[in-house]
Amino acid sequence: MRWRNKDVVIGSCVTAPDTHRAIDAVWRIESPRLMATAKHRAIDHIRRNTRMERKHEELGRELEAQEMAEPDFNTAIDDNVGDDLLRLVFISCHPVLSTEGRVALTLRLLGF
Repeated sequence: MRWRNKDVVIGSCVTAPDTHRAIDAVWRIESPRLMATAKHRAIDHIRRNTRMERKHEELGRELEAQEMAEPDFNTAIDDNVGDDLLRLVFISCHPVLSTEGRVALTLRLLGF
């Protein structure tokens, strides 16, 4: 049984050594490319892991800084200035005052 494909004749009597030679030839041609691809993928994986570790460390440091900078609510409750400011906000919105009076108090509250 024979067939032709672009001037190549392939017969039914292909031996095992011919097959092994063909495989070896393909391996010699393709192995540098396959090895380079594997090497580049490994390098990319290592770089990605290193970058991810750095980002995790940075996030950890930011989280610790936020926890340390958390305001002390016990001292904020005793703050009289905050209470006065809140009173001014409510007074400036009171409907008994005229519009001009509300505007004046609001501007005063904002510091103008």
